[in-house]
Amino acid sequence: FFFPIAHYFAFWARIQLKKWNPRIIVVTGSSGKTTLFSMIEAQLGNRAHYSHHANSAIGIPFDILNLHRKTLRPTEWISLFWNAPKSAFRKPYNENIYVAECDADRPGEGKFLAKLLKPEITLWISSSRTHSMNFDKLVPEIGRAHV
Repeated sequence: FFFPIAHYFAFWARIQLKKWNPRIIVVTGSSGKTTLFSMIEAQLGNRAHYSHHANSAIGIPFDILNLHRKTLRPTEWISLFWNAPKSAFRKPYNENIYVAECDADRPGEGKFLAKLLKPEITLWISSSRTHSMNFDKLVPEIGRAHV
C-alpha cells in the first residue's frame, strides 16, 4: 500500500510545488544525511524551508503540503487524505529554497522522490549497507558471495 498512498499525496504536493517553485536541494545517502542537513540549516538559516521529520515518499509530500501526522490511527489517515487537496492550494511557504533530507530505504523510493522534487542540487553523502536490508532480493546471488 505504500507507493499508491505516496502517489496520492505526491499528486497534491506537485500542485503546491508548482505554486511555490523553490530551488530544491536534496541531501541523500546511506549515512551522514542528518549531519549535513543540519550544517546546511546552520548556514542558510531562515532563508530556506527544511523537511524536518519528513524524509520518505510519504513524508516529503506531507511536508510540502504542511500536513502533520500525530497518531497514525485510521481516522487520522482519513483526515490527511481529506486535507491534501485543500493543502495543495494554500499559500506556499515564504522561503524560496527547499532543503529535503531524503531516504531511499525502499526499492524505487529514490526515483520516486527525484521525480517529485526534481532537485537543482543533490548532495549524495555516502553509499553503504546501512539501509540496504530491503534491497537483498535485487542483488544477484553472485554479488552477495563477494560482499
